[in-house]
Amino acid sequence: MLDRCFDLFANKTISSLTMREIAKQLGISTGKIYHYFPDKQQLFEQMVRHLTTKDIFQSNFDISGNTSEQRLRHLFRYVLEQENNYTRKLLFIVDYYRSTDLAAEHRNILHEAVEQYIAMLQRIVPNREDAFFLLIIIHGLLLLRYFDGGETLFESHAKQAIEWVISRENK
Repeated sequence: MLDRCFDLFANKTISSLTMREIAKQLGISTGKIYHYFPDKQQLFEQMVRHLTTKDIFQSNFDISGNTSEQRLRHLFRYVLEQENNYTRKLLFIVDYYRSTDLAAEHRNILHEAVEQYIAMLQRIVPNREDAFFLLIIIHGLLLLRYFDGGETLFESHAKQAIEWVISRENK
């Protein structure tokens, strides 16, 4: 149900959908959706948790025995293969931020997701600062490619990021 909700939210703005419309699009009763999710906030929170867990499970990098450079190349290749999916998730989260009051409880779920992504990236590069840098670079590249229709050269920027991280390891 959450995957189908994501597809719905990825195509329409969160604020434009009511719980009744969501239920109708999913082919379930309004009562059933309210049984699982009392409001859109709860639906959003569960969706972010679901998407984050799914991303981390699907990435499932086999990093044992590989060099940092190989792990990083694998990471950027995977992100590029999943570009459309990740871009839709970023836009969904930006849309959510635009449609809510950004109270602390609304930010906590996104903070949890960021921490999970950083932990996953630390399996590739153990330094937390480098892992956070990679997350920022990945998000930035995805958004730039979305805004410019894919003209930003992902591979060349990924190569620069890899070189930067490797240079920090060698110090």
